[in-house]
Amino acid sequence: MFLRRPFSTLNPPLLDSDRSEPAICEVNRDELHVLVTTSKRPLLVEFSVLSGCYRCDDMRSPIRQKATVVQQDADIVRIDFNMNQKLAREVGDTVCPSYVVYAEGRVASVRAWPTSADVVADDIAAAVDRANDNQKSDTSKPKGRL
Repeated sequence: MFLRRPFSTLNPPLLDSDRSEPAICEVNRDELHVLVTTSKRPLLVEFSVLSGCYRCDDMRSPIRQKATVVQQDADIVRIDFNMNQKLAREVGDTVCPSYVVYAEGRVASVRAWPTSADVVADDIAAAVDRANDNQKSDTSKPKGRL
């Protein structure tokens, strides 16, 4: 089950009522654009379908299980692959499910099936590490004199 809710509330993991895995908010193309351009945290976007795809079905539970940990450092949303095939192609997705990590407004990584939830989580961790390194280097630069 996917919940549609305002993306200003993406951070708290909501639990799917049928199981103990977090539900992932489904967004449309316009909402995704806003998230990518305004998010201060890495953003994982799952391009998938809800039914009729054994690959998406196989990855759904492992990704949801990883989401409980990943949501501490990144936001996670889902977008319908079939309804957004042009967007999927623009970021290099050719098959569902695919997982795109955005960081600092840009695509940081793209993983398409076959992949694993662990590999996707590693991509998110790498994006978080890069963001932290960039933040540290920005604060260590000397300030100009007034």
